[in-house]
Amino acid sequence: MSETELKQNLLKTEIYDKSYDFSERMEDKIQIYGNQMTLKEAIKNFQSKHQPQMSEISLDDSIYLEDVEKDKYARQFIHQQSEDIDQQITKPMVDDNRLYSKVIKCIKQEQRPAMKTKNLNIRILSYEKVPGFLFSAPYCLYKVATDPIDWLVSRRYSDFQWLRDVLIKLYPGKNIPPIPKKSLTKNQYDVYLMKRMKFLERFLQSILSNDLLRHDKWFVAFLSVKEDKDFRHIQEMSLRFSKVQKLEFLTTLSGEAELAINDNITDQNKESSNLLNSLDILYNKLRKESKKLLLDFDQTSNTIFNLGDTFAQLYEASNKFNKIFRNGKLDEMDKLFINLNNLMVQWGNSMAMQLEMIQENLCNFFKFQQSEIETLRDFVKIRDQTFSEYDRYRTRLDLKKNKLFQSQDFQKWELPAQQLKSLIENNLQKSKDVCLSIMLPQETQIEYELKNVYAYYNFQIYEETNHTFQEQIKAIGTNFLKFNQSMSQNLLDFNIVINDSMMNLQNFNVEGQAQQSIMKSRSNLNILSNVNLHK
Repeated sequence: MSETELKQNLLKTEIYDKSYDFSERMEDKIQIYGNQMTLKEAIKNFQSKHQPQMSEISLDDSIYLEDVEKDKYARQFIHQQSEDIDQQITKPMVDDNRLYSKVIKCIKQEQRPAMKTKNLNIRILSYEKVPGFLFSAPYCLYKVATDPIDWLVSRRYSDFQWLRDVLIKLYPGKNIPPIPKKSLTKNQYDVYLMKRMKFLERFLQSILSNDLLRHDKWFVAFLSVKEDKDFRHIQEMSLRFSKVQKLEFLTTLSGEAELAINDNITDQNKESSNLLNSLDILYNKLRKESKKLLLDFDQTSNTIFNLGDTFAQLYEASNKFNKIFRNGKLDEMDKLFINLNNLMVQWGNSMAMQLEMIQENLCNFFKFQQSEIETLRDFVKIRDQTFSEYDRYRTRLDLKKNKLFQSQDFQKWELPAQQLKSLIENNLQKSKDVCLSIMLPQETQIEYELKNVYAYYNFQIYEETNHTFQEQIKAIGTNFLKFNQSMSQNLLDFNIVINDSMMNLQNFNVEGQAQQSIMKSRSNLNILSNVNLHK
């Protein structure tokens, strides 16, 4: 773009305050001192008489503000342009309520070398219950390992909560993954702590999968700082930072934040919101069905174990008979009932392992997925709130400006005296588009800032929903691949049991068959079942 075109863009923005279609109106005829001329000619005439400094502005001149006439509105306008130039807007800006695009300069995320390590993975290896003292409650420590860089730290639940709060504060445009709700009454139960441990592990893995968040210095400190004293000091330091309120203070990978409003993004955000609602409902249904399946499997496995106990009792009855009547004893009956007892017990053990799979790969897994969808839905509400604030303010301001224009009460337009005089002398006070664009400059600036905030969240919802959907596709695929592998191995092992049982049943009366004994593992299964069923 030539220097002349850049100057024209500056002037265009001043006249229309970035809210009207410049190209369509520049050739409209208006009355100036009784003469017909185009709006473009009127502006040129106005500029030559009252704003000669505008034609001398060079966008490459870093001190051009000193040459501008000391007019309050002009200084506000040029200052805004200076900020935009300093922020190096890299994409063309189209300003309209349905079509708006802008890129602003912000803070660039520092890349942490350790977080670029290939095949980086975070695991929570175990948990440890720490008893309370006189003035402190008991708590749980989780051992967090980062592979393959050999970081190993111990963290409390409150530390995970701190990390999430910090990330929400520093990255308002990111959907921070959820953590499990705090419970003071369930901490004594191992099953609850195990489920919480898996949930917290998914929380850390979700952060790791985000290219921006994984390089956050507080996240790195969470994973790497081993000494508790040092880590507490870091947490205290984080309290000095307030929540990011201005767009220029955002942190992104590129050092730029994109703002956008257009029909494509609006339509996709709307449909994404509908999909989120459907996923929330259906994930909840999956969780309920998974719990029902868990109960069904537990009941079935208990029934199978009862069958095994019954065959054990049959063996005891036949064995008692054989001990009394040695001449007519029925050895084959003993062997038959032992075989059937073994079959039932191993079948029950196989079902118990499937219970673990259902708990981990269905119940626990979809609890996290649903929680992630819920946080994203809350994030969408923030976008909706920013739009409501912008739309309400814009509507009230448009109404106020139209009333002021019709009343022609210039004193309420809040324009500098010199600018108002120039407007009247050029008969532009009857041009509605020109007047609406320059009156109430301070309130117009607030509208502009509210629009930018909404445009930022509008684009971030578009980005974050796409990212979350893609990550959930990968997570669900990986989860059920593991589920299939575990189930396949389980069925393969039980198939061996069935084949052995078939061979024994076919040959149970053959001399010299392998010696078997009654199997008793029902108590182990009951413990496992009760643990897995604990909510």
